[in-house]
Parts: sequence; C-alpha cells; structure tokens
Amino acid sequence: MIRRTSIPRSTKPIPKRRAKPRRCLVLRCPSYIAWLHHQRCEHCGAENPDPAHGPAAGRGMKGADNLALPLCHQVHLWVDGQAKLPNGEVGRAATMAFLGWDTPISRGWNERALAWWTTFCFRTGRDPETGRKL
Repeated sequence: MIRRTSIPRSTKPIPKRRAKPRRCLVLRCPSYIAWLHHQRCEHCGAENPDPAHGPAAGRGMKGADNLALPLCHQVHLWVDGQAKLPNGEVGRAATMAFLGWDTPISRGWNERALAWWTTFCFRTGRDPETGRKL
C-alpha cells in the first residue's frame, strides 16, 4: 500500500493587489471632455452634446479622450448601437455609412476627432501628444 504524503506548501501569503498598477496607455484629459460639452454636435449642430469616445482601447475600455467627438444625444445613441437609425439599421459601421463619414471623400471619425483635439490644444496651449500644458 502506498502512503500519501503531504505536498509542501508555501508560507508566503497570497498578495491581494498587484505589485505594480497596470499602465493605462490611453490618453485621458478631463479638461478636453469638459470643453467638448460646450461645443456643438459634429453632425447636426445641436447644443450641449455628449462627448462620444472613438474606437475602443481594449475590451471593456473607452477609447482615448483625444478621439472623442461632440455628438448630440441621439447621434451618440446611434453610434453606440443603442438606438436604431431612421433606416432601421444599428451599429457604428451603419451609423458611419448613414452619416456619410465612411466615404473616401469625407473625413472619417479619427480625422474629425483629431481636428477637434488639435483645436483644443491650440486654444489652451497644450501639447497635442500628451495633453499637458506647455
């Protein structure tokens, strides 16, 4: 008969937190988001838009703040896929096609968002790469 022996176990406690916090490589600029609240909707020109973040930075993460656009509530819902477009379709790709932002002639999401970001940085004296004041 084979005797069972106990497995040697570590006496070190299991850490409850990471030794180093994860680095967030996504640009965050609360003052830019606040500034976007005072602009007009990129699509229809309505006042008091919601800043809509662009492409996701990873699973379950918002996109970078410098890729946010000022969109009215209805257009923001269309982009996020939470409301149907007037033609009955749903989703970001369908919204881009509906708004005409996916054609080679028009500027797409990133180009529009970076134009807003550049304007903000120029007016507030910030570095476009980092969002920090110069």
